Amino acid sequence: VYVACPAEVCQQRDPKGIYARAEKGQAARVPGLGRTFEPPLRAELTIDTAQRKPAEAAALVIGQIGQLFPTSIAPGNTGALTPD
Repeated sequence: VYVACPAEVCQQRDPKGIYARAEKGQAARVPGLGRTFEPPLRAELTIDTAQRKPAEAAALVIGQIGQLFPTSIAPGNTGALTPD
């Protein structure tokens, strides 16, 4: 699953102030600020979090897992994810 989000949106949502610290040189290796990030070439699922609410994004991930492992997320199943 590739969770896509523009750096500007990440900065707006940054509750810990990591992006603000990175801009001041107090945090290193922050994607989108001085570090190149290359998205995956072929993700099974891409979620644009700038366009989706968290619950909607979670539902997409759960749906994808359900397609890959149809019996593993049945109601009441608490075991590990295993393909059929």
